Amino acid sequence: MRSFIIHIKKHGSLYGILFLSFCLRLLFSLDNNKALFVDIKSYDAYAVNIMNKGYFSISAYHPPLYPSFLALVYRIFQHDFIPVYLVQCVLGTANTFLIYRIARNIGGEKLGVVSAAASLLYWPLTLYSGVLLAETLFLFVMLTGVHMYLRGFENHKWTCFAACGLFMGLSTLTRSITLLLLFILPVVYIFFARNREKRVRIRNSLLYAVVFCLVLSPWVLRNYRLYHKFIPVDTLGGVNLYIGNNDRANGFFVDITSDPLNDAGDNDYENDRILKQAAVRYILSNPVKTVALTLWRAVLFIGFDIGELDWVIARYMKENFIFGLPLLKYIFQVSNIAFFIMALYGMSIFLKSKKGLLLLGFVLYFFGLTSLFYIQSRYRLPVMPFMAIACASTLDRIKARRMGTPG
Repeated sequence: MRSFIIHIKKHGSLYGILFLSFCLRLLFSLDNNKALFVDIKSYDAYAVNIMNKGYFSISAYHPPLYPSFLALVYRIFQHDFIPVYLVQCVLGTANTFLIYRIARNIGGEKLGVVSAAASLLYWPLTLYSGVLLAETLFLFVMLTGVHMYLRGFENHKWTCFAACGLFMGLSTLTRSITLLLLFILPVVYIFFARNREKRVRIRNSLLYAVVFCLVLSPWVLRNYRLYHKFIPVDTLGGVNLYIGNNDRANGFFVDITSDPLNDAGDNDYENDRILKQAAVRYILSNPVKTVALTLWRAVLFIGFDIGELDWVIARYMKENFIFGLPLLKYIFQVSNIAFFIMALYGMSIFLKSKKGLLLLGFVLYFFGLTSLFYIQSRYRLPVMPFMAIACASTLDRIKARRMGTPG
């Protein structure tokens, strides 16, 4: 009993933050009257097809993990979104814990706890648990992979890299944006090797890559049987590239449903290929515009919607939710702006250690790739756990200066 009390005293702040994280997610999730827009309808339709027919839709438009996750929840409970939201609340709370673990690995217990708390300041990172989109599941598998990578970077255990390959592969089967990490993470790991470590690092890197590829392989083989083409994840790359790079592109999502090139192919693979070719032609024909547009997207990624209510949240939130939308929007604006200012200021912590540089690398990776396509507020979410750690660093510095100790 005494050891339990000591444990609670030591970790009580963390447990309180995790409880608050779950409750905030739960508040937004107990609303089943949310309208369905195209991505949600698509995910739901894929999941229903898996549940009823036992196989994935004849398409590779979406990666398979999230529709499969939905189908599993539907089969256990029923075709109802509320059970999905509740499971996502648990996963989202686990994401808060993973932010704590990653930050603790970088800067100790105090930074870990403050980072978990700081992650709650950016509301979309919490409230997307109540939306039928892949973000919460993606963050869970991606952050688990990052955590195992940082542990392996420190202890060089093969089990860490096998687990990292597993979860990074699963994250790629949730959102294809992490596919290039198959190559980047081993290269970075080997780059920091001393001569006596190279053999171990090469072994661990190969193991990571093999496990990653094994996770993808059933889906790759399925796509080859379906299209007779090598499709590692999905048929969305060309579509998204064209949305972000055409005559009407402005940095945001542009509706291309009326575009003559849209649905010009015989299937989703051909359509994706046609749009990818059109986007590449536009980029090569307009290099100056493309560079300017990419820089503009980078600015939008950092600054777009900082003081506004996230469009998904605004669309689905009832006007009488808690204190009413106007007041809620004001609270959101204040916390959002404060989060970004403190996070950008605190990014310098990542320059102080190798593991900090790795976190900065993850930020730049997601930031850079997204800037090549187009900006939506939910596409920021993969960098927000790392921004929360930077935000916590700023809070730690402020407290240290007030107490007159080095920050």
